[in-house]
Amino acid sequence: MMGSGSFIYQKGDLVTLKQASLVYQKTLSPDGAQKRKFMNLPKPINGVFLGFLNQFDELDELEYLQSSASMKSPCRIAVGESIYYVDEKSFFFHIQRS
Repeated sequence: MMGSGSFIYQKGDLVTLKQASLVYQKTLSPDGAQKRKFMNLPKPINGVFLGFLNQFDELDELEYLQSSASMKSPCRIAVGESIYYVDEKSFFFHIQRS
């Protein structure tokens, strides 16, 4: 469980990525090669929160997204078979926990 601001996010929470958000997408091609690209979302899209990037597991991705894409708190969001990396401010949180 990770807290940020007034929300607490848990892996598996449903979120909606905002329209026009900058996302960094990672997918696997049919031959197993990893593909990466930046894009702006044309419309809102639902996904599943997978967690914040941290310095232990994904230091290279974290540094790259913070310096190149100005993502202060990059998060991993599963959308279909893709993993999107977005800044925390780029999605709405659906599940309110007590």
